[in-house]
Amino acid sequence: MPQLGFTYLFSVLGSELLAKVPQRAYKLGIVGVFTLLVLGLSLNSQSGRVNFELKSPEIKADLYPNSNQIPFVQGMVWYRVTNLSQYKHLMTYIDTGDYLPKMSDDTFHTLSMQRAIQDNNPAVNIPVEAKSQPAGKQMTVEVGTPTKSLALPFVIYDQHYTVKVDGKKYPLKSNRDHVLTVNNLAVGKHTIQVHYHNGLMTAMISLLTIVGLVAILWPKEWVKTKDQTN
Repeated sequence: MPQLGFTYLFSVLGSELLAKVPQRAYKLGIVGVFTLLVLGLSLNSQSGRVNFELKSPEIKADLYPNSNQIPFVQGMVWYRVTNLSQYKHLMTYIDTGDYLPKMSDDTFHTLSMQRAIQDNNPAVNIPVEAKSQPAGKQMTVEVGTPTKSLALPFVIYDQHYTVKVDGKKYPLKSNRDHVLTVNNLAVGKHTIQVHYHNGLMTAMISLLTIVGLVAILWPKEWVKTKDQTN
């Protein structure tokens, strides 16, 4: 949305400046030169980025904490993923703490490896098979011993989540690290489904989007109405 707004603003200001140029040929010349300049800069930037990435190493093994398997070059993580197998290697450990609540290093590393923590002990954990779903996620775990508490690699930000355990609705619970927690699981395979529903937020976003589109598509009528009111 910010990019769309700045693009619209630039278009309006550019049109007003071009309107002050007396001859049509000059206007076309200015637009042509500016277009070529923008395209040239864009292609040069993209070419530099592609050439930079082509030299990066491919991820050919599972990742794990504090391994330095992915180097940093020019302040960016530098790696390539070229097939499904390498993508699965990449997903074995997600070392990104952005937007996550503060938690201990042991807890963060364990959850980042897509493993569930049993009974609040990061040293005791089990793998989680995850599958993305519309506005949610499905996680499957194999429990080897009866578990009082299982912390899953899924952060809970508010109360607008619905949870199902083995197809049955389950009350939303989270621990002190704000991650989804399921209690009292018996031995065996369990499926946990989480979905996010926030009707008020969806309605507000839809309304603002419609208002923004109206303002963009009919700016002249909007200005005339405002002038008449004044």
